[in-house]
This record gives sequence, C-alpha cells and structure tokens, in this order.
Amino acid sequence: MSTRSLAMPAVAHKPLVRSDTFARECADVALCIGCALWISIGLFRRSFFQEYMGELEFLSVDSTSAIMMGLVAVRELLLKQADGQQKTLRLRLLVLALIAPFCMSGILSREAYELLVAVLLAMSARNLDLKRLMRYVFVAMALSLAAIILASLADVVPNVMLVQSNRVRFCLGFRYCLVPSNILLAVTLLWCLMREESFGLVDAAAYASMNAVMYYLTRSRLTTCVALAVVLTFLVRSWSSRAKWSWGRGHRATRFALSNVVLICLVLTAIITAAYHVALAVDGDLAANLGHMFGNRVRRGYEGLANIGVRLMGQDVRWVGHGLSSNGVSAANMGSTYNYVDNMYLHVLIEQGVLYAGYIVLGLHLLSRRAVAMNRMGLAIVLAAMAACGLLDDHALLLYYNPLLLLMFNDLKDA
Repeated sequence: MSTRSLAMPAVAHKPLVRSDTFARECADVALCIGCALWISIGLFRRSFFQEYMGELEFLSVDSTSAIMMGLVAVRELLLKQADGQQKTLRLRLLVLALIAPFCMSGILSREAYELLVAVLLAMSARNLDLKRLMRYVFVAMALSLAAIILASLADVVPNVMLVQSNRVRFCLGFRYCLVPSNILLAVTLLWCLMREESFGLVDAAAYASMNAVMYYLTRSRLTTCVALAVVLTFLVRSWSSRAKWSWGRGHRATRFALSNVVLICLVLTAIITAAYHVALAVDGDLAANLGHMFGNRVRRGYEGLANIGVRLMGQDVRWVGHGLSSNGVSAANMGSTYNYVDNMYLHVLIEQGVLYAGYIVLGLHLLSRRAVAMNRMGLAIVLAAMAACGLLDDHALLLYYNPLLLLMFNDLKDA
C-alpha cells in the first residue's frame, strides 16, 4: 500500500507589526503634531490673541515647553539602538529634555525657553519623515494665518492700520505688519517643497496671487519679491525637468553658491557693516548715503553692535520698533528711541549671543551643503531665499517664521 506524504499548502502570512515599531510610529506622529502645534501657538502669541491666551495657563510658555520636552523625551526612549553615536546623541537629548522643565523657575527668559525647545525639536527631528513633517507644519501655519486674518476682518481682534512713509499698512490681527507676510512666505516655501516634482501653473498662479494680495495689504516688499522669485524658480525647474533641459557650465557655480549661501550672507553683512564704520570715520554724508541704500538698516545694525554690544551667552535687550503691544501701542510712537536691528545675523548675535548665533548659522550652513550634496536643489533654493531675507529681516531665524530650522539635523532621506 503506497503512502502519500501529506504536505500542508504554503500560506502567505502578513508580517506582524512589532509593538516597538508601532510605538515608534505613534511617537513620530505625535512629535510631528507637537512641532506643528508649537509653531501654531507661537504664531497666535505674536498676534492680538495673546491677550486671550494669557488667561489660559496650559498655553503659557512654561506649560507648552514642558509638554514639548516631554514628547522629545518619550520619542528618544523609543528610538532603536542603531550605533554608538546615535545612542550618545539620544542620551544627550534625553538629559536636556528631563532637566529643562526643572529649570523653569524664572531664571531663563521666555525667549530662552523657546530657543531651548526649538533646538531640542530640531535635534529630535533628525530622522523624522521629511514629507510628513512638512505637511503637518504647512497645515498648522496655513490654518493659523487664515484664522488670525479672518478674526481681524471680523473684528474679533484688532486690525490696526499704520501709515509709514506714505504707505498704508494693515497688521491683519498681528502686532507687526510684516508678520503675516513672513508667515505667508514660509507657507509658500513649504508648498513649493511639497509640490516640487509636480509644481505647475495652477500652483504658481495661486501663490503669486496670494502674495500679491498680501503685499497690497501690508506693503511688505522684500518677502513678496522673494516669494514671487521662488515660485517662478520652482515653475521653471519643473518645466525644465520635464523637458530635460541642460543648464550647462553654470550649474557648478550655482551649486557652490547654494551650498555656501548662509556664509556668503554672513560675509556680506560683515563687509557692509565694516564699510559703514569706515564711511562714518571718513565722511558723515557718505555714511548717511550708505545707510539710506538699505533703509537705515545698516546704521541700526552698526549702532546695535556699538551701543548694546555682544556677549557669549546673549543678553536681555529692550528692542524698540514699530511692533505693537497687546493694547495696540507702539513703543516707537511713545517717545522711545528706535533701535531695532532687522538684519537677522546681527540681531541674533546681539540678543542670543555668540554661542547660539554660531550654532544656528553653522546648522543652516551644513543643511544647505547637505541638501546640495544629496541633490535636493529645491530645499537648497528655499534655504537660500531665507538666508537672503535675513539680510534685511530678523524673522528668518525664528522657528515660527522659518520652520526649515527643524530640518537642520534631518537626514533628508525621506524627501
């Protein structure tokens, strides 16, 4: 009697999802949401909603800082053991995240808390999915901007009108008329990055129109010009990629400039400031003409270095500009001497100190070089736009207006 060997048919099983992988995924999503909410809350603090937020303790700087540091600590604990270097970095982050909440005893200023959280978020976002992070931050910034503008138009919060140098400017619910244009610039840049491969005429027309309307309301020339230039650049790159155009020999020079754009802007700042110092010593009229070329920003930057000075760890500075208080009053219109430094490289050097200025400039420089080396030219162009804005605008170094600071340590592999 012959026997047959009974063989069970092979059944394809779906791989089981490990609990640690699922927990890691949840932690990544939570951190992306946390980054988006942190930026959104920061934007509302810089609007006339600040008065309402002051009554909510859980939205205070201390509370939100503690929550974000807790998210960073949880995610770092869930990271896999990859190598010794990553383990050391994770341990350092964890120590910072655990110690920082206990330091909230009034010793540090609000700006110091926010900077500490921004640094921790940038370091913890080093291996987050880049597309997911940009998508979450884009939604948060776009919704926050729309909500604040609509609230100002509906008279929920003030929409202050300013008249400066025969220009009528609206603050659109914010305490400074340049803030809404800065946020729209960041939203535009994020959209360009997310749609880099399929950027088309519809995208270009939509964001060019929005920035044109924003210029009509706020008269923010620099951010509008930069936004339109970036939109046009992404449109041309998208068309050229589909047509397989070649850019010839100039491509190498472009890559070099994009790789070193932050250092180039830093050197330009130093040269212009030194030139103003020499012109001031030689001829006062020559220095005045040089200052007028840049809207007196060179003069105020030089005076900030001379009168306020620079320290290693930063200092508390009482800036007097056209920004409004929560009750709509400008310090510059109350008899105080205008001393605001718009150049972001000088501003962060004076207020935050040599260490933080060096950290932020070096981080952005390395990010630009990494983007070019990995052929992420869209990201390199966006970083160059922000670096150029920094010559005449200090907002480019704040996380609420420049979410690209979150990418300083990102591996860019999921782009």
